[in-house]
Amino acid sequence: MDPAGEEAGKGLRFIVNGVAATATHYVALMVLAEWLGGRPVGLMNLLAAALGVAVSYLGNHHFVFRSTRRQRDTLGRFLGAYGLTTLAHGLLMGAWADLAGLPTTPGFVAITGMTAFANYLVGRFWVFEGEQAP
Repeated sequence: MDPAGEEAGKGLRFIVNGVAATATHYVALMVLAEWLGGRPVGLMNLLAAALGVAVSYLGNHHFVFRSTRRQRDTLGRFLGAYGLTTLAHGLLMGAWADLAGLPTTPGFVAITGMTAFANYLVGRFWVFEGEQAP
C-alpha cells in the first residue's frame, strides 16, 4: 500500500476506535451525571473518561497503529499523553457544565472534537511510533 493510503487507513481506524472509546466515555458520563445525578459533572466526566481511555488504548495499540512494540513500552507514554488531554477535557467540561450551567451533551461533543486530532498526532508520532505491522 502506498504511504498516503496507509496513513488514510490509520486515520479511518482511528475514527472507528475513537467512536468506540467516545461512546464508552459518553455512556458512562450519562449514567454517572445524568441518570445517577453525580456531581460535580467535571469529576463524573473524569471517571467516565477512564473507561474511554482504556478502550482507546487497546484499540490504538492493536487496531489503529497495529503496534509491534510491547505494551509496557507504549502504555506509559499513552497514559501520560492521554492523561493530559483527559485532564483538560474534565476541566473544560467542568467549566462548561458546572460553572456556565450549559447542557452536558453539546459541551461533550465540542470538547471531544477539540482533543481528537491532538490525540491522533500524539499516538501516531510518539506513543506508537516506530515499528508497526502492515
